[in-house]
Amino acid sequence: MAGSDNYHYVKALSYDDCWSVFVQHAFENRNICAHPSLEVIGKKIVQKCGGLPLAAKTLGGLLRSKSKDDEWEDVLYSKIWNFPDKESDILPALRLSYHYLPSHLKRCFAYCSIFPKDYEFDKKELVLLWMAEGLIQQSPKGKKQMEDMGSDYFCELLSRSFFQLSSCNGSRFVMHDLINDLAQYVSEEICFHLEDSLDSNQKHTFSGSVRHSSFARCKYEVFRKFEDFYKAKNLRTFLALPIHMQYYDFFHLTDKVSHDLLPKLRYLRVLSLSHYEIRELPNSIGDLKHLRYLNLSCTIIQELPDSLSDLHNLQTLVLFRCRRLNRLPRGFKNLINLRHLDIAHTHQLEVMPPQMGKLKSLQTLSKFIVGKSKELGIKELGDLLHLRGKLSILDLQNVVDIQDARDANLKDKHHLEELLMEWSSNMFDDSQNETIELNVLHFLQPNTNLKKLTIQSYGGLTFPYWIGDPSFSKMVCLELNYCRKCTLLPSLGRLSSLKKLCVKGMQGVKSVGIEFYGEPSLCVKPFPSLEFLRFEDMPEWEEWCSSESYPRLRELEIHHCPKLIQKLPSHLPSLVKLDIIDCPKLVAPLPSLPFLRDLIVAECNEAMLRSGGDLTSLITLRLENISNLTFLNEGLVRFLGALEVLEICNCSELKFLLQSGVGFENLSCIRHLVIVMCPKLVLLAEDQPLPCNLEYLEINKCASLEKLPIGLQSLTSLRELSIQKCPKLCSLAEMDFPPMLISLELYDCEGLESLPDGMMINGENRNFCLLECLKIVHCPSLICFPRGELPSKLKELEIIDCAKLQSLPEGLILGDHTCHLEFLRIHRCPLLSSFPRGLLPSTMKRLEIRNCKQLESISLGFSSPNLKMLHIDDCKNLKSLPLQMQSFTSLRDLRIYDCPNLVSFAEEGLSLNLTSFWIRNCKNLKMPLYQWGLHGLTSLQTFVINNVAPFCDHDSLPLLPRTLTYLSISKFHNLESLSSMGLQNLTSLEILEIYSCPKLQTFLPKEGLSIWIELHSKEVAFDSIYRAWGFLSIFFLLLAPTYPCSAIHFGESPMKCMARDGIGSCSRQQQKKGIFCIEPLDIKSSI
Repeated sequence: MAGSDNYHYVKALSYDDCWSVFVQHAFENRNICAHPSLEVIGKKIVQKCGGLPLAAKTLGGLLRSKSKDDEWEDVLYSKIWNFPDKESDILPALRLSYHYLPSHLKRCFAYCSIFPKDYEFDKKELVLLWMAEGLIQQSPKGKKQMEDMGSDYFCELLSRSFFQLSSCNGSRFVMHDLINDLAQYVSEEICFHLEDSLDSNQKHTFSGSVRHSSFARCKYEVFRKFEDFYKAKNLRTFLALPIHMQYYDFFHLTDKVSHDLLPKLRYLRVLSLSHYEIRELPNSIGDLKHLRYLNLSCTIIQELPDSLSDLHNLQTLVLFRCRRLNRLPRGFKNLINLRHLDIAHTHQLEVMPPQMGKLKSLQTLSKFIVGKSKELGIKELGDLLHLRGKLSILDLQNVVDIQDARDANLKDKHHLEELLMEWSSNMFDDSQNETIELNVLHFLQPNTNLKKLTIQSYGGLTFPYWIGDPSFSKMVCLELNYCRKCTLLPSLGRLSSLKKLCVKGMQGVKSVGIEFYGEPSLCVKPFPSLEFLRFEDMPEWEEWCSSESYPRLRELEIHHCPKLIQKLPSHLPSLVKLDIIDCPKLVAPLPSLPFLRDLIVAECNEAMLRSGGDLTSLITLRLENISNLTFLNEGLVRFLGALEVLEICNCSELKFLLQSGVGFENLSCIRHLVIVMCPKLVLLAEDQPLPCNLEYLEINKCASLEKLPIGLQSLTSLRELSIQKCPKLCSLAEMDFPPMLISLELYDCEGLESLPDGMMINGENRNFCLLECLKIVHCPSLICFPRGELPSKLKELEIIDCAKLQSLPEGLILGDHTCHLEFLRIHRCPLLSSFPRGLLPSTMKRLEIRNCKQLESISLGFSSPNLKMLHIDDCKNLKSLPLQMQSFTSLRDLRIYDCPNLVSFAEEGLSLNLTSFWIRNCKNLKMPLYQWGLHGLTSLQTFVINNVAPFCDHDSLPLLPRTLTYLSISKFHNLESLSSMGLQNLTSLEILEIYSCPKLQTFLPKEGLSIWIELHSKEVAFDSIYRAWGFLSIFFLLLAPTYPCSAIHFGESPMKCMARDGIGSCSRQQQKKGIFCIEPLDIKSSI
């Protein structure tokens, strides 16, 4: 937050409201009237809560399980209420809640102090961490698995309000800030969270007594961040956060962590390095004998060292989305305590390690790849009776012995909920044995507790009886994909809980008949629970015989079924969404669908839309590529009284929206109208206005459209108008401007010569237009704006690729500040020679000017207090920029590219608040670089300088601010030294790029630095860039203290030399680009 003014102070709850919160938690399953004495005591407790809802919730959760008066009185009269605590601000109510926790829950809760405030955690993830740290007790007589015990712990802490559901992600949890403070307090020095900023960590002490530590990832990690971990000889948790990220990204971690630090942390139980760009683990990983949790998900590791098989205590191994992983250790069978193996999305892993069946404790096995040898066969699953959750069995074509399928014993795996069975998609040829595959699938019958089943690329002619058997009463989702040889679908109508059914790629099916519904019953209709049904990619399907089925079906999708000719089921009373795509022979009118809200019809025959049943609830209609559709038929339109969204795309014969004589009376509710790629469209409506409730109108790629509909001024609800690629549309000058229009977009209208007069402010139209956003892109015939000033409410103006535009509109820059523009972008306007003189509007935040070759100057005056971004690019004749840039106090991002005639800018200094400054190819600048005052830009993080010619004659560059994280220097052809730049002071630097500086000899200071370095060769060949071998020697000596001088081979390229001797790494693609990535190293040697 920027300051105290941004805080919103919330008043305490009234006593009655606080009592209500307390009752909700304390008497959740009890009648308060039946416990009058508890009610009296409870009201006294609530008085001590001070109106704080969190206090009421936690105490209520504490007392929920207590039913005796004395237990409640113990809380009421506890001395903790009166404890003076000068060292902590923890609420007494929260301390009480913690005090009365059972000891095992206290330990689990204290462990959560490794999470920073607002961190969202997953229940299963946290339970696995608790298990690894030995925080979960064994259940009496071993009746419960540890995972189930941990789940109970979690639910108990949740019910006591130590955890709460995240408001951003309903599947994850958070701790209230005050609860997080409590966790930090009770964990003392045992747990520690390392912040992502090194400076932030200086406020906290990392002691040798720390047992559990987490840390926030940085894009480029330097080893200095982790130096304190050498003190923690007894560290048990080393956890990178977040454990799983919503997006897929890589972070860079110095190899010194895995090769030097981790081997010294011999008592580690939890190790997570997920999302780091790790290619390999050292063999020393096998020495971490106590390790129980290892997470390498989303790394680029290719194989794990065989020494990992020595981790006999390992319980959890997470390799999720390790897309380059191709092998697991051969001794994997020795991990006898392994309970969770996540290898989902490891697409290059094509074989399992042998004898997986020995891992009898496994509960999570995301996939099993069936091999051809016995020790890799499917029978290895037989003894894995504790498997739960989801299992994918791949390469089932390798099962040739039916007994092996029987021995897999899927029937006895009671806790499996999701099962995928997949044969290779490349096996559909004569070599595929239909009988064997039928028998294999028959004996792979799972337990009836299964909730989701997917069968993929099965090659049998029929399905075994168990698929669709009513005993699978918990089945909610079933997918049959690319079972190309099957000619009949299995009987699925009796699956009483089935909600989602997808049938795809069944090339042999010609008819969906009564067999699909199962044996008829007077009591229960087929598919009693089905809500979603999809048929897709069924090229031979012709007939759909239906009865009064699908009583709850809400969504129906039929895609790419080109031979389907029969009409849809006539009785779909609950259907709300219907998609029909690529079914050209389906010509029967739509049935009566009184509750249908969304309809998509694409690549179908127009006959479907001529008439139909009841569609009076339809809200959204999308029509795409409908053959022979010239207008919307009256028989359809009369049912569209509730329609709000109409989109028509790629209908090549469409000429009018409605047929002659049909008005918009039945389309009066339309708010969103889009017409795209209708080349014969002449008019939207003939001599009548569009629906009056229209809010959004888009017309795109309608080559024959010459004018817009009449009466636009009557559309008082129209907010957005977008016209794109309508080349015959020449003039909008006489367009009736919609009075409430906020956004106008004109793209690729090559014939457009004039804009609407009504959008400008003049004597007749003062402050009437409400336009806020105006975008004009590739309108090469446009010469000027209409007479008048821009609308006073306009915030965003983009003018791009207007070849004949000679001047900007009036009122863009005026002293009276009638314009409230915030964003101005002008690109590729080659005839624009001048920028209006005067002051920028005080509201301006972003200004971009690119490729305006005739523009000579930009004079913006002093008043630009809100300007945050200024980009000037490829203005060949530009000679000067605003002189008073130091007055742009909000300016954060300044970029000046390809302005070869620019001779001056910022003569009085740059904005002190700049965070990013890029300047390239401005070779005629006169002011010396040392006069720019770069060292005073204490917020600068990014500085890129390229081909600024006058400075090539100097021997050095000036000192730079220590806040820099990214520095790029290039095309300084006479630069010989960087020693005066103070690189050793750039303690935040993450990326340094230097290229095309062929005379550079003194590269780094004697003190060295710790950074991620990239060397590039762009326009100059790599060898020629580094031909100054003295520079090369210094470069190598500084990079690696252990790198011997004799290893510098003259005549050898740096990439080959460094790669051969093991410094850094380089892919073939990087070699072609001349890029060598050096892992972050500590550089401490001197020249």
